[in-house]
Amino acid sequence: MDKQDSREQHYTMSGQLDTLLVSFIANDTINNERATEVATTLTDLIVKEKSIKLLDIIIGLKEPMTSDDQVLRKKALNCLSSILAQLPKDHLTKNEITVIFNFYLSKLEDEILILETFNGVQSLIDFHNISGQDIVSFLNF
Repeated sequence: MDKQDSREQHYTMSGQLDTLLVSFIANDTINNERATEVATTLTDLIVKEKSIKLLDIIIGLKEPMTSDDQVLRKKALNCLSSILAQLPKDHLTKNEITVIFNFYLSKLEDEILILETFNGVQSLIDFHNISGQDIVSFLNF
């Protein structure tokens, strides 16, 4: 595969990722079955196809997660939490878990996101590589 093909594949995957993220956000709380299907598709792209990384999803959700619109923030965080819940529990490294865990801790200050934050933290606690320090940080928050 030459550079041109690689760039085209990246743009195609980026477009598919954006479409899936928009679909999750549009369906969350309205059609939960469809939102779950989208989260499963995104998880499969990470785990089975290895065509995207969790970081790609986080970057794709950056704008909605930082939006002034509370509903949009909730749906974006729920998307990430739903994907984390479906990832194999040995998929993330200790460092990745710590970074994502700290991100979720920062979301505890946004009261509207409490449920989605706890869902994400619950998923992270189930990962094999969670550190005791991450759990202590959560309990001390």
